Amino acid sequence: MTVNLNTEIALAVPFALDGKGNILVNNNQSQIWSNRVRALIATRVGERVMRPEYGSKIGESLFNTIGSMSDIVTREVNRVFNEYLPLLTLSNVAVSHNVLTNELLVDISYQLPNTTTTTTQVGILVVSNTNPIYEELA
Repeated sequence: MTVNLNTEIALAVPFALDGKGNILVNNNQSQIWSNRVRALIATRVGERVMRPEYGSKIGESLFNTIGSMSDIVTREVNRVFNEYLPLLTLSNVAVSHNVLTNELLVDISYQLPNTTTTTTQVGILVVSNTNPIYEELA
């Protein structure tokens, strides 16, 4: 049996129903794969009961320095693509730091099974080097 990757259908994310009680689906390949990439990156290793090895270790680097965290993010994105997304071809992982929001922005570029190239952006809040949320003024 041959699977046509251009006609894949997935549940809409976030899960939703239409006005008639039918489950909404999505057939936009870029959006389907983007949702899968985000879910994989956001899942911590050990979080899934039946697949404890599934996910990334990005959350473990939350209190590291910006440089160290950027290296870990790049390494983890490469690892999860190799292990869990073999149908995608990873092109580039660009990590930048927004000083105002203290957020790492990760742009992940990859080629879909139908040869379309797309980019998914993931934002990671950096806790290290931040001021306290509440600080008393003298």
